[in-house]
Amino acid sequence: MIDATKANTKETRELARELAKCRPDAGCTANICLIVGNDIYCANVGDSRSCIAEDGSQKSLSEDHKPTLRREKERVEAAGGFIIRGRL
Repeated sequence: MIDATKANTKETRELARELAKCRPDAGCTANICLIVGNDIYCANVGDSRSCIAEDGSQKSLSEDHKPTLRREKERVEAAGGFIIRGRL
């Protein structure tokens, strides 16, 4: 198991590269929402979305993390990440 507090370390990035060689088609997703009073804090990773229904309509709470989106590609690379075969 990888310690989440060290998720951006050099070792974690190296481990991810090695795992990608073994199973380049594998991945994971996660969503989490925290409600504090009238505020909702939402986070997502992978190919997942969070939304809420309000007054009969849907509102997005999260943004897609797709490597085809220029802003996402730039964010990943600026954080020292990489994209393999079109996947984060």
